[in-house]
Amino acid sequence: ALSYDPNELASQVLARLGHDVVIQGDTIVSGSSDNTVRIWNATSGEEQHVLKGHSDIVLSVAIQGDTIVSGSSDKTVRIWNATSGEEQHV
Repeated sequence: ALSYDPNELASQVLARLGHDVVIQGDTIVSGSSDNTVRIWNATSGEEQHVLKGHSDIVLSVAIQGDTIVSGSSDKTVRIWNATSGEEQHV
């Protein structure tokens, strides 16, 4: 079972899925070897969005406000809307 403690939840997400995890408020963002970026609610532990667009491992993620930036081994940087999960720019 996933923890309800945000810091512990981030560690669990990283161990299960990711290469990079960032936390902002009650939002956790993870980059993964399955080429996705995932958005989690740190309070409930629920996955909110799976962001698809990269064609290789997502190595880094960052979040500021309502914007997520992800970098991948596919040599692209993508910008996403953290609320809707929609890709904004490649």
